[in-house]
Amino acid sequence: MIAYFKDRTKKSIPHTVFLCVTAAVCLSIAVYFAVRGAFRNMVLAIFCAALIFPGLTFAEYILRMTFAPVFTLLITLLFMGGLVLGPGLDFYFRFPHWDDILHTASGLIFASLGYTFADGIVSRDLRYRKFLCICVGVSFSLAIALLWEMFEYAGTTFLGMDMQEDTIIYNIRSFLLAGSHNDIVEINGITQTIIHYGDGQQYVIDGYLDIGLYDTQNDMLVCLIGALTLPVLIVIGSLFGKKPEKFIVPQWDDRFAQANAKAKA
Repeated sequence: MIAYFKDRTKKSIPHTVFLCVTAAVCLSIAVYFAVRGAFRNMVLAIFCAALIFPGLTFAEYILRMTFAPVFTLLITLLFMGGLVLGPGLDFYFRFPHWDDILHTASGLIFASLGYTFADGIVSRDLRYRKFLCICVGVSFSLAIALLWEMFEYAGTTFLGMDMQEDTIIYNIRSFLLAGSHNDIVEINGITQTIIHYGDGQQYVIDGYLDIGLYDTQNDMLVCLIGALTLPVLIVIGSLFGKKPEKFIVPQWDDRFAQANAKAKA
């Protein structure tokens, strides 16, 4: 493994420099959190730095892949955005669509990874090989998104966390309030909700509170958009005789090719 690290560093200096600089930024932010006494955020920043470097290079070694430049950029954004910028520097509230950006990026990341997995399995003589790899990639991305949403639901339900972010809405339609699936209660233009709880306490909301449904559905939707970006780029590239996937999709390295050849022999 050490030999692989040295070889990867020598062969792709820009890649290594990018990872080192990004990890250094995370460590600098960790120092900032430490000074402010935000120790949870400090730990997350240090963990993020370790994931980026040497974590991504270690992942390449384990998966027997070489990550493409755009793939590396996106997964670095996902780590920093989800672990450091989002919760620590409050990007989730400073930028209303920050969560959408991360989930869209994850859609493209896992679609690319699924494409690579299929590329290593599907016969190269198959006529519609690229189309099949694309289908596997998109399906793999949506499967990962589903597992993540189930993880968020479990964290909210069983661990007392708020992983499914709330959404303020102003209209509701309900069979439950109607007491029958043959009728529906529709309430539009909600301006205020008053929640009475505890010992005479109350909380006032300007609108109505949805506790996770909109967040889950929106996350799945933008993930699908991100996943579909891959086939769109491949199709557009093919029209101009280009192969944009080589900048996005991880590639099996020589070790995998050699192992495959030995297995077939």
